[in-house]
Amino acid sequence: MNNYLKKVAFLMLFLSAGIYGSLNALKMPLDQVCLLQDEKHVLASFEGHSEDGYKFLLKDGTSMLFSSVSDEVLETYDLQSDIFKGKSFEITYTSLEEDGEVVHKIIGLKELKPQEENS
Repeated sequence: MNNYLKKVAFLMLFLSAGIYGSLNALKMPLDQVCLLQDEKHVLASFEGHSEDGYKFLLKDGTSMLFSSVSDEVLETYDLQSDIFKGKSFEITYTSLEEDGEVVHKIIGLKELKPQEENS
């Protein structure tokens, strides 16, 4: 009987730790949850910044809006100024569904030299 109680106590401890860990994962900031999403890459030229976000023009002529940019990228590239308008970039981003809409966040940005744009 004593061995049975040890097994039940161990099982309850194990389940409690799992439930606690799951509940703490729900408290993660949205930025951290977003980073768990698959990273995607695209080549595009910068069109500008507005209240809605950062707009880039893809090679096929369509525009893509990024609602946010990581702090690391903003430390390197001041996308709120006109300095980078028309410049081509390789963009690394994640996508997350938020209130039924897909929002994109830039997590990496590399300015392309003219010979790299056609790659």
